[in-house]
Amino acid sequence: MAIPALGSRASVVFDFDGTLVDSVPDVAAALNRMLAEFDRPALALDGVRALVGHGARYMIEGAFTATGEEAAAGQVEAAVDMFIEQYRARPVEKTVIYPTAEEALRALLSAIVAAIFSRPETPAFV
Repeated sequence: MAIPALGSRASVVFDFDGTLVDSVPDVAAALNRMLAEFDRPALALDGVRALVGHGARYMIEGAFTATGEEAAAGQVEAAVDMFIEQYRARPVEKTVIYPTAEEALRALLSAIVAAIFSRPETPAFV
């Protein structure tokens, strides 16, 4: 993979989830374990994929709506905590690196590379 010269002060920054790795399968597994605790049916992977990208609260509110009805008062906060606990317990069982991500990162080793995690509810973890 040919990468143009970046110069001595250039840097390249990637969003980690959804750009370098597909973490939706692990997010879906954690979300579905949480939904089961509320006696809700599991969501298909594509259904979860449509909900990611706006934070855990948005995803969980959408998941409750998609599985029957909106969450009752107080349920979302409890569900967010439960989802985070589930995801932390098993964060990378099904996550895969995208086919060209490793090659691209190796080509960019001379640049400053940072991974950005969008998880305002809790610090990022890897």
